[in-house]
Amino acid sequence: MDRVVRTVCAPNCTGSCGVLAHVRDDRLVKIEPADFPDPRFRRVCLKGMANAVQRVYHPDRVKWPLRRLGARGEGRWERISWNEALDDIAGRLTAIKEEHGSRAASWISMTGNYGILAMMLSARIAGSFGGTLFSNLGIMGDLAANMGFLTTTGVHQDAHEWTDLMGSKLILLFGCNYAETALNDMHFVLDAKEAGAELVVVDPRFSRTAAKADWWIPIRPGTDAALILGMLHEIVGQSRHDERYLRDHTVGPFLVRSDTGAFVRAGELGAAAPTADAYVVWDGALSRPVASSDAADPTVTGRYELDLGGTRVECLTAFQALLDSLADYSPEKAAA
Repeated sequence: MDRVVRTVCAPNCTGSCGVLAHVRDDRLVKIEPADFPDPRFRRVCLKGMANAVQRVYHPDRVKWPLRRLGARGEGRWERISWNEALDDIAGRLTAIKEEHGSRAASWISMTGNYGILAMMLSARIAGSFGGTLFSNLGIMGDLAANMGFLTTTGVHQDAHEWTDLMGSKLILLFGCNYAETALNDMHFVLDAKEAGAELVVVDPRFSRTAAKADWWIPIRPGTDAALILGMLHEIVGQSRHDERYLRDHTVGPFLVRSDTGAFVRAGELGAAAPTADAYVVWDGALSRPVASSDAADPTVTGRYELDLGGTRVECLTAFQALLDSLADYSPEKAAA
Protein backbone atom coordinates (compact mmCIF):
# COMPACT_ATOMS: atom_id res chain seq x y z
CA MET A 1 0.00 0.00 0.00
CA ASP A 2 1.38 3.39 -1.03
CA ARG A 3 0.92 6.54 1.02
CA VAL A 4 2.44 10.04 1.08
CA VAL A 5 3.47 11.74 4.33
CA ARG A 6 4.00 15.52 4.57
CA THR A 7 7.11 16.12 6.70
CA VAL A 8 10.39 18.07 6.64
CA CYS A 9 14.00 17.36 5.80
CA ALA A 10 15.98 17.92 9.01
CA PRO A 11 19.70 17.28 8.53
CA ASN A 12 22.62 19.56 9.34
CA CYS A 13 21.99 22.37 6.84
CA THR A 14 19.02 23.67 8.96
CA GLY A 15 17.03 24.34 5.78
CA SER A 16 14.03 22.32 7.06
CA CYS A 17 12.60 21.98 3.57
CA GLY A 18 9.04 20.72 3.41
CA VAL A 19 8.98 17.32 1.71
CA LEU A 20 6.58 14.61 0.65
CA ALA A 21 7.77 11.20 1.81
CA HIS A 22 6.47 8.36 -0.35
CA VAL A 23 6.01 5.16 1.65
CA ARG A 24 5.39 1.76 0.08
CA ASP A 25 4.69 -1.26 2.28
CA ASP A 26 5.90 0.75 5.32
CA ARG A 27 9.21 1.52 3.62
CA LEU A 28 10.40 4.98 2.55
CA VAL A 29 11.04 4.90 -1.18
CA LYS A 30 11.15 8.51 -2.42
CA ILE A 31 11.36 12.15 -1.32
CA GLU A 32 10.08 15.13 -3.29
CA PRO A 33 9.45 18.81 -2.49
CA ALA A 34 6.15 19.71 -0.85
CA ASP A 35 4.01 22.75 -1.56
CA PHE A 36 4.46 25.80 0.67
CA PRO A 37 2.25 28.87 1.16
CA ASP A 38 5.20 30.93 -0.11
CA PRO A 39 6.31 29.21 -3.34
CA ARG A 40 9.87 30.49 -2.83
CA PHE A 41 10.21 27.86 -0.08
CA ARG A 42 9.07 24.94 -2.24
CA ARG A 43 12.45 23.29 -2.66
CA VAL A 44 14.60 20.29 -1.80
CA CYS A 45 18.17 19.47 -2.78
CA LEU A 46 19.62 16.26 -4.21
CA LYS A 47 21.48 15.66 -0.95
CA GLY A 48 18.23 15.76 1.01
CA MET A 49 16.45 13.48 -1.43
CA ALA A 50 19.20 10.88 -1.36
CA ASN A 51 20.24 11.29 2.26
CA ALA A 52 16.75 10.78 3.66
CA VAL A 53 16.43 7.23 2.37
CA GLN A 54 20.08 6.31 2.97
CA ARG A 55 20.04 7.50 6.60
CA VAL A 56 16.96 5.49 7.43
CA TYR A 57 18.13 2.22 5.89
CA HIS A 58 21.91 2.37 6.19
CA PRO A 59 23.24 -0.91 7.65
CA ASP A 60 25.28 0.96 10.29
CA ARG A 61 22.29 2.86 11.68
CA VAL A 62 21.67 2.04 15.36
CA LYS A 63 18.03 0.95 15.61
CA TRP A 64 17.83 -0.43 19.15
CA PRO A 65 19.63 -0.01 22.52
CA LEU A 66 23.08 -1.56 22.79
CA ARG A 67 25.13 -2.14 25.95
CA ARG A 68 28.91 -2.24 25.80
CA LEU A 69 30.66 -5.46 26.71
CA GLY A 70 34.24 -5.37 27.93
CA ALA A 71 36.49 -2.31 27.84
CA ARG A 72 35.77 0.87 25.94
CA GLY A 73 37.08 0.64 22.39
CA GLU A 74 36.82 -3.13 22.00
CA GLY A 75 33.73 -2.75 19.82
CA ARG A 76 31.78 -5.47 21.63
CA TRP A 77 28.08 -4.82 22.21
CA GLU A 78 24.92 -6.68 23.19
CA ARG A 79 21.36 -5.78 22.28
CA ILE A 80 19.07 -5.03 25.21
CA SER A 81 15.42 -4.04 25.52
CA TRP A 82 14.17 -0.47 25.79
CA ASN A 83 13.04 -1.13 29.36
CA GLU A 84 16.50 -2.36 30.32
CA ALA A 85 18.11 0.69 28.74
CA LEU A 86 15.75 3.16 30.40
CA ASP A 87 16.10 1.48 33.80
CA ASP A 88 19.90 1.55 33.50
CA ILE A 89 19.98 5.23 32.52
CA ALA A 90 17.50 6.20 35.23
CA GLY A 91 19.53 4.33 37.84
CA ARG A 92 22.76 6.05 36.86
CA LEU A 93 21.12 9.49 36.86
CA THR A 94 19.56 8.86 40.26
CA ALA A 95 22.94 7.85 41.68
CA ILE A 96 24.55 11.04 40.31
CA LYS A 97 21.74 13.15 41.74
CA GLU A 98 22.02 11.58 45.19
CA GLU A 99 25.80 11.99 45.33
CA HIS A 100 26.39 15.28 43.53
CA GLY A 101 22.98 16.97 43.05
CA SER A 102 20.80 17.07 39.96
CA ARG A 103 22.76 19.87 38.29
CA ALA A 104 25.79 17.58 38.01
CA ALA A 105 23.95 15.73 35.21
CA SER A 106 24.05 17.67 31.94
CA TRP A 107 22.58 17.42 28.46
CA ILE A 108 23.33 19.05 25.12
CA SER A 109 21.68 19.09 21.70
CA MET A 110 24.13 19.10 18.84
CA THR A 111 24.14 19.14 15.10
CA GLY A 112 23.34 16.29 12.76
CA ASN A 113 19.58 16.01 13.20
CA TYR A 114 17.47 19.16 13.47
CA GLY A 115 14.15 17.38 13.94
CA ILE A 116 12.15 19.02 16.72
CA LEU A 117 12.16 15.89 18.90
CA ALA A 118 15.93 15.42 18.57
CA MET A 119 16.62 19.09 19.34
CA MET A 120 14.20 19.54 22.24
CA LEU A 121 14.28 16.16 23.99
CA SER A 122 17.47 16.92 25.92
CA ALA A 123 16.04 20.24 27.13
CA ARG A 124 12.84 18.52 28.27
CA ILE A 125 14.77 15.86 30.21
CA ALA A 126 17.10 18.42 31.80
CA GLY A 127 14.14 20.55 32.84
CA SER A 128 12.25 17.61 34.32
CA PHE A 129 15.32 16.29 36.12
CA GLY A 130 16.57 19.68 37.35
CA GLY A 131 19.80 19.15 35.46
CA THR A 132 22.13 21.35 33.43
CA LEU A 133 21.48 22.14 29.76
CA PHE A 134 24.34 23.42 27.62
CA SER A 135 23.56 25.60 24.63
CA ASN A 136 24.27 23.76 21.39
CA LEU A 137 25.98 26.99 20.25
CA GLY A 138 28.20 27.41 23.29
CA ILE A 139 30.37 24.39 22.53
CA MET A 140 30.91 25.12 18.85
CA GLY A 141 33.70 27.67 18.73
CA ASP A 142 33.57 27.88 14.94
CA LEU A 143 30.13 29.51 15.04
CA ALA A 144 31.61 32.97 15.39
CA ALA A 145 28.47 34.79 14.25
CA ASN A 146 26.33 33.07 16.88
CA MET A 147 28.77 33.79 19.68
CA GLY A 148 29.17 37.38 18.53
CA PHE A 149 25.41 37.88 18.66
CA LEU A 150 25.25 36.31 22.12
CA THR A 151 27.94 38.49 23.74
CA THR A 152 26.76 41.71 22.07
CA THR A 153 22.96 41.49 22.19
CA GLY A 154 22.31 38.63 24.62
CA VAL A 155 20.46 36.55 22.02
CA HIS A 156 21.36 33.86 19.49
CA GLN A 157 21.20 35.13 15.90
CA ASP A 158 18.22 37.45 16.22
CA ALA A 159 18.07 38.58 12.60
CA HIS A 160 15.99 38.94 9.47
CA GLU A 161 14.74 36.07 7.35
CA TRP A 162 16.05 35.15 3.92
CA THR A 163 13.26 36.94 2.05
CA ASP A 164 14.37 40.30 3.46
CA LEU A 165 17.50 40.14 1.32
CA MET A 166 15.34 41.48 -1.49
CA GLY A 167 15.35 44.88 0.20
CA SER A 168 19.13 45.04 0.54
CA LYS A 169 21.48 47.32 -1.34
CA LEU A 170 24.59 45.56 -0.02
CA ILE A 171 25.03 41.96 1.14
CA LEU A 172 28.27 41.30 3.04
CA LEU A 173 29.16 37.67 3.73
CA PHE A 174 32.06 36.70 6.00
CA GLY A 175 33.18 33.13 5.38
CA CYS A 176 29.71 32.08 4.25
CA ASN A 177 29.60 29.56 1.43
CA TYR A 178 25.83 29.45 1.04
CA ALA A 179 26.05 28.05 -2.47
CA GLU A 180 27.20 24.76 -0.95
CA THR A 181 26.12 24.84 2.72
CA ALA A 182 22.68 26.46 2.37
CA LEU A 183 22.08 25.72 -1.28
CA ASN A 184 18.30 25.74 -0.94
CA ASP A 185 18.44 29.35 0.27
CA MET A 186 21.16 30.59 -2.09
CA HIS A 187 18.49 31.57 -4.60
CA PHE A 188 17.46 34.39 -2.24
CA VAL A 189 20.97 35.85 -2.54
CA LEU A 190 20.88 35.55 -6.33
CA ASP A 191 17.36 37.04 -6.49
CA ALA A 192 18.57 40.01 -4.44
CA LYS A 193 21.51 40.46 -6.82
CA GLU A 194 19.12 40.52 -9.77
CA ALA A 195 17.11 43.16 -7.90
CA GLY A 196 20.19 45.38 -7.63
CA ALA A 197 21.98 44.34 -4.45
CA GLU A 198 25.78 44.27 -4.47
CA LEU A 199 27.29 41.05 -3.10
CA VAL A 200 30.60 41.18 -1.22
CA VAL A 201 32.16 37.90 -0.03
CA VAL A 202 35.06 37.88 2.45
CA ASP A 203 36.71 34.46 2.30
CA PRO A 204 40.29 33.22 1.86
CA ARG A 205 38.95 30.60 -0.55
CA PHE A 206 37.43 31.28 -3.93
CA SER A 207 34.27 29.40 -2.99
CA ARG A 208 31.24 28.85 -5.19
CA THR A 209 29.57 31.74 -3.37
CA ALA A 210 32.61 33.96 -3.92
CA ALA A 211 32.36 33.11 -7.63
CA LYS A 212 28.95 34.84 -7.65
CA ALA A 213 30.16 37.94 -5.80
CA ASP A 214 30.56 41.42 -7.23
CA TRP A 215 33.58 41.80 -4.97
CA TRP A 216 35.58 38.90 -3.53
CA ILE A 217 37.94 39.89 -0.71
CA PRO A 218 40.47 37.06 -0.11
CA ILE A 219 41.90 38.01 3.27
CA ARG A 220 44.54 35.85 4.94
CA PRO A 221 43.04 33.08 7.13
CA GLY A 222 42.41 34.20 10.70
CA THR A 223 42.44 37.94 9.97
CA ASP A 224 38.65 38.47 10.01
CA ALA A 225 38.85 40.26 13.36
CA ALA A 226 41.47 42.73 12.09
CA LEU A 227 39.34 43.55 9.06
CA ILE A 228 36.21 44.04 11.17
CA LEU A 229 38.05 46.21 13.71
CA GLY A 230 39.33 48.35 10.84
CA MET A 231 35.79 48.70 9.52
CA LEU A 232 34.52 49.63 12.98
CA HIS A 233 37.31 52.21 13.28
CA GLU A 234 35.96 53.95 10.18
CA ILE A 235 32.28 53.55 11.09
CA VAL A 236 32.58 55.21 14.50
CA GLY A 237 35.21 57.64 13.26
CA GLN A 238 32.69 58.95 10.74
CA SER A 239 29.81 58.77 13.28
CA ARG A 240 27.94 56.26 11.13
CA HIS A 241 26.96 54.06 14.08
CA ASP A 242 23.42 54.01 15.50
CA GLU A 243 23.83 55.19 19.08
CA ARG A 244 20.16 54.76 19.89
CA TYR A 245 20.27 51.11 18.83
CA LEU A 246 23.42 50.58 20.88
CA ARG A 247 21.73 52.10 23.90
CA ASP A 248 18.44 50.21 23.60
CA HIS A 249 19.47 46.79 22.31
CA THR A 250 23.08 46.00 23.26
CA VAL A 251 25.38 45.86 26.27
CA GLY A 252 26.99 49.12 25.10
CA PRO A 253 25.75 51.26 28.05
CA PHE A 254 26.67 48.70 30.74
CA LEU A 255 29.48 49.89 32.99
CA VAL A 256 32.70 47.88 33.13
CA ARG A 257 35.30 47.97 35.92
CA SER A 258 38.68 49.19 34.65
CA ASP A 259 40.53 47.07 37.20
CA THR A 260 38.92 43.69 36.41
CA GLY A 261 37.09 44.16 33.10
CA ALA A 262 33.91 42.78 34.72
CA PHE A 263 30.46 44.30 34.37
CA VAL A 264 29.36 46.28 37.42
CA ARG A 265 26.36 44.79 39.26
CA ALA A 266 23.82 46.78 41.25
CA GLY A 267 24.76 44.85 44.39
CA GLU A 268 28.17 46.54 44.32
CA LEU A 269 26.32 49.86 44.72
CA GLY A 270 24.46 48.51 47.75
CA ALA A 271 21.27 47.37 46.01
CA ALA A 272 19.42 44.50 47.65
CA ALA A 273 17.81 41.49 46.02
CA PRO A 274 16.22 40.99 43.55
CA THR A 275 18.03 43.78 41.67
CA ALA A 276 21.49 43.03 43.12
CA ASP A 277 22.53 41.11 39.99
CA ALA A 278 21.25 43.76 37.56
CA TYR A 279 23.76 45.46 35.29
CA VAL A 280 24.64 49.09 36.04
CA VAL A 281 24.58 52.06 33.64
CA TRP A 282 25.30 55.75 34.06
CA ASP A 283 22.04 57.72 33.91
CA GLY A 284 22.73 61.03 32.18
CA ALA A 285 19.51 62.58 33.49
CA LEU A 286 20.32 61.73 37.11
CA SER A 287 24.13 62.04 36.81
CA ARG A 288 24.66 58.85 38.80
CA PRO A 289 24.89 55.07 38.35
CA VAL A 290 21.66 53.07 38.46
CA ALA A 291 20.45 49.58 37.59
CA SER A 292 19.89 49.35 33.84
CA SER A 293 16.19 48.62 34.31
CA ASP A 294 15.75 51.89 36.26
CA ALA A 295 17.65 54.18 33.87
CA ALA A 296 15.83 56.98 32.08
CA ASP A 297 18.79 58.16 30.01
CA PRO A 298 21.68 55.64 29.93
CA THR A 299 24.86 56.99 28.39
CA VAL A 300 26.71 54.96 25.78
CA THR A 301 30.16 56.51 26.15
CA GLY A 302 32.24 57.91 28.98
CA ARG A 303 34.29 57.12 32.07
CA TYR A 304 33.00 57.44 35.62
CA GLU A 305 34.39 56.94 39.10
CA LEU A 306 32.12 54.80 41.26
CA ASP A 307 32.06 53.93 44.94
CA LEU A 308 31.94 50.13 44.90
CA GLY A 309 31.83 48.73 48.41
CA GLY A 310 33.79 51.64 49.86
CA THR A 311 36.44 51.65 47.11
CA ARG A 312 36.63 54.24 44.36
CA VAL A 313 36.89 52.42 41.03
CA GLU A 314 37.15 53.88 37.55
CA CYS A 315 34.50 52.43 35.27
CA LEU A 316 33.62 52.95 31.62
CA THR A 317 30.79 51.90 29.35
CA ALA A 318 31.21 48.72 27.33
CA PHE A 319 30.96 50.74 24.14
CA GLN A 320 33.67 53.09 25.40
CA ALA A 321 35.86 50.04 25.98
CA LEU A 322 35.23 49.04 22.36
CA LEU A 323 36.12 52.54 21.18
CA ASP A 324 39.38 52.40 23.12
CA SER A 325 40.26 49.06 21.52
CA LEU A 326 39.68 50.52 18.04
CA ALA A 327 42.25 53.28 18.44
CA ASP A 328 45.07 51.08 17.13
CA TYR A 329 43.10 49.71 14.16
CA SER A 330 43.31 52.34 11.47
CA PRO A 331 42.72 50.97 7.96
CA GLU A 332 46.48 51.05 7.42
CA LYS A 333 47.16 49.04 10.59
CA ALA A 334 44.37 46.56 9.84
CA ALA A 335 45.52 46.12 6.24
CA ALA A 336 48.98 45.11 7.44
